Amino acid sequence: MRRTNKQLGRILWAIIGVSLGLHVCFLLLDLYVLGDFHFPHEPAHASLETAGAVIALTVALWLESLEKRGRGTSFNSWIAGALTAMGLLDGFHAISHAGNTFVWLHSTATFVGGIMFLMVWVPQRILQKFNINWSLLIAGFIVPFGMWSLYFPQHTPLMVEGHQFTNGARSINIMGGVFMFLAAIRLIMSWRKTNNADDLLFCLHCLLFGGAAIMFEQSELWDFPWWGWHTLRLLAYAVAFWFVFRSQEEMLDQLMENQKNPPTGPA
Repeated sequence: MRRTNKQLGRILWAIIGVSLGLHVCFLLLDLYVLGDFHFPHEPAHASLETAGAVIALTVALWLESLEKRGRGTSFNSWIAGALTAMGLLDGFHAISHAGNTFVWLHSTATFVGGIMFLMVWVPQRILQKFNINWSLLIAGFIVPFGMWSLYFPQHTPLMVEGHQFTNGARSINIMGGVFMFLAAIRLIMSWRKTNNADDLLFCLHCLLFGGAAIMFEQSELWDFPWWGWHTLRLLAYAVAFWFVFRSQEEMLDQLMENQKNPPTGPA
């Protein structure tokens, strides 16, 4: 177990280093080389967001399944709820046209997801008092909210003027990013205490999403840094999908081990 955690610790710092390097690279390229770059390609953007939404909802379902088996992270329900909210809002964001509602849906995905991830600080004994499927409950609020945002765009707050994001949009994304960073602290604390490697994987997820949210403030619609933080978000979803493959592999290994060495019962 110690060796596994050491390897995952190296991966943690490697991904943090890569994400910071990408952040700096995108900003420097925008500042010195690609300052006039804009790539308004809605199909490419929709593909990225749809892929992220599908991954988020898939991982949320898998977490709910693992919770029933007593496996997975130390915070399956809260993380599943966060991914459900973000996946659904990213899905609505993917099918919207570029404009105010487009930015509003992305911003609320980051903010609501950040709040849900922040709930990992709530003591588990409080959560256990409620026999609630948080993913379904959250979906029951998010789906009507997303439909309202699409059908009544005139009632959503101002998020973008021209290609520039408003202070409101920047504030919402920064707060969501800060919440993600705070959740990452709790997850890494849990990993150090329990040696549960799944907590570390979602610490990576929160760090990448937090970095993308902070990077939002330094971008404008369709410019190079804008595509840069989309790359970080896709990398964060890839980390979450890695969790699914990793947990499935562990369950398969355990099943094969049980078949080789079946438990002995009373004769």
